[in-house]
Amino acid sequence: MAGKGADACVWGAAIAASAVFIAIEGVILSTLAVAQDTPVVLDTIVVEGERIGRTVGETPAGVRVLEAAEVDTPVNTDLRNAIEDIPNVVYEEGPYLPSVRGIDGTAGVEGGTSLTSGAQPRVPIIVDGVSLPVPQGATAATTGVWDVERVEVARGPQATTSGRNAIGGAIRVFTRDPVFEKGAAARIGYFNQDGTLTGAFMVNAPLIDNQVAFRLASEGYLGENFVEFRNPAQLDLADEFADQSFLRLRPKLLIEPEAAPGLSVLLSVDYQDLKTNFDPNAIDRGQDSLVLSIGTAPLETRQITYSGEISYEVSDRLEIEQQFSYLNLDLEIPPTAINFDLDQETTRFVSDTVLRFRNVGIVDRGFIGYAYERQNEDIVDTGQIASMVDGQIVNHGLFGEVEIGVLEDLTLLLGGRLEFDTRERSIEVPILAFEGSDETDEIAFLPKVGLRYAVRDNLRVGYTYSEGFRAGGVDFNLFAGPPFFVPGPPAVTFESERLRQHEVFARGTALDGRLNFGMSGFYYRFSDAQTLGGDPSAPFLIGNVPKARGFGAEIEAGYEILPGLSVSAGVGVLDTRITDGGASGFQGQDLPRAPNVTASGRIAYVSDRGFDVAADIRYVGSQLYRLGGVEIDEYAVVDLSAGYEHKVGPVDLRIDAFVKNVADTSYVTRDFDGGLFVNAQSVGRPRTFGIAGTIRF
Repeated sequence: MAGKGADACVWGAAIAASAVFIAIEGVILSTLAVAQDTPVVLDTIVVEGERIGRTVGETPAGVRVLEAAEVDTPVNTDLRNAIEDIPNVVYEEGPYLPSVRGIDGTAGVEGGTSLTSGAQPRVPIIVDGVSLPVPQGATAATTGVWDVERVEVARGPQATTSGRNAIGGAIRVFTRDPVFEKGAAARIGYFNQDGTLTGAFMVNAPLIDNQVAFRLASEGYLGENFVEFRNPAQLDLADEFADQSFLRLRPKLLIEPEAAPGLSVLLSVDYQDLKTNFDPNAIDRGQDSLVLSIGTAPLETRQITYSGEISYEVSDRLEIEQQFSYLNLDLEIPPTAINFDLDQETTRFVSDTVLRFRNVGIVDRGFIGYAYERQNEDIVDTGQIASMVDGQIVNHGLFGEVEIGVLEDLTLLLGGRLEFDTRERSIEVPILAFEGSDETDEIAFLPKVGLRYAVRDNLRVGYTYSEGFRAGGVDFNLFAGPPFFVPGPPAVTFESERLRQHEVFARGTALDGRLNFGMSGFYYRFSDAQTLGGDPSAPFLIGNVPKARGFGAEIEAGYEILPGLSVSAGVGVLDTRITDGGASGFQGQDLPRAPNVTASGRIAYVSDRGFDVAADIRYVGSQLYRLGGVEIDEYAVVDLSAGYEHKVGPVDLRIDAFVKNVADTSYVTRDFDGGLFVNAQSVGRPRTFGIAGTIRF
């Protein structure tokens, strides 16, 4: 729990950040006279996930948009690497979801709590419109970044645009669609922690000129966990714990028939096979080779998603879009030290229909939509704690948003989501002679309202109020019998949680477009937060903490010093507090995974001769991993990268090299503090060297 020193730190950082923002604003206002005719760079990038056609400069949410050149690089071995430097976003090693503005995306979905409660993530990862499942706390698809067009990281409630549960934010990934030109690419790489080989390829071909095109992308890796397994009681599982592999295949077919102008059909399949570990946990970080903890379990997932998107531009003012997807996920946890032998199958069908419109009456632009989702889970554990679980979620959502021009430079934003959520869950534990079931039905309305004012063509400010919601449910005490005998009732019902957020923002450019910046300040109230130990009579089940609050800010800026030479920086300050802990005993504590300060900086140079170099630094302040736990120390990590690109006729050749964690900093990302089974820590990746070659033609 942060004390007075931490409070002083966050307030000092807030004052410093405010001073920086005022200084930037002063520069902007002083240069407006020469920048009046300068194109607004931020207005060239549309935030696709907002579904209304807004640009980065117009969006009221704290959104970071990363284009392909920033994402699809060998330095980013996965999605986590691409977004870990974003202010007020904490995304560590391991297959868990990020925490955004102090809202833990994985909360209540870790390990056994996912098995027993079926809780859903607060910060979904959405790939091409499909939200990834999170079975047993693990992101089922370790999302790679090969052939990715862009990534959008939206902070704050995203119910209107990203569906249910998106309380803390949403990570939206858009992969490249087929184009009507021939093309191909391939990449091979290696990094030494621990002996990992990576590979990827892409082929694109038009099948019928300007009407049908096909694209196939694939990526994968094969290696070992950077934490060595040395538990003498289970040496036979050493290979199971160490081995890691990933394979992804993604074919896409685009159809735009000449006979039906304005019609576009995109069909795709996404197959993924992943073998990984819950956490890079270490009992003793002082040894040369880190020792894997007893309580960690390997897992294997195989996921296939069939999806389609049909859009039809009826006129300049009206467009209809229909998305649908069917997902099937199989997860296996083999027998391990924590006595699981588990198989889980998850199926999900989603249909999402949106009608977009422009210049209709007083409305400048907007959309309305309807979403239907049905998810089923079937879990069988034949290990020492034999159990069978069935779960079902059915969700209907009516949503929409409009922009209304009140005055020439003032725009009113109105939106919301009406949600109908039904869920059922049953569990049978023969060793305890226990059977339980529960069904919940909830209706929630989540409003969104705001104002945006164009101070100048290259400076916009505004305010929004929005809400997020996650449905309640039931959690069962799977460990009440042998060998654990965890105290508590056999089942606990937990209530739905809601977050209400106020946010102010400013976005702009100056100095002939060479300086761009974004700033957001926010305050939220978090009611009935679902957390382990919320009910003290069941410390290892999900309960509710009555009231919490958080406030903070993010400031991000980028500046082109000279042609090819640029710097960028971002800082996030955050203060969270449980203001009413109820019977939990968590009164006055910070929210978990909510560091007071996160910051990053980058300096990069791109030569006109094909060379480029970059240095990055990332800082994460001290934080709690879980309520009632110990505080994790702050840490800072420095990365270096360099590349050379050469073109020979139609062929582009590129070599990349990188060093992550240059100083070989030893740092902790999670501390289980005894937890339920072990006293172990999750650790960050040590110094890692990598090299890769890419060819495109």
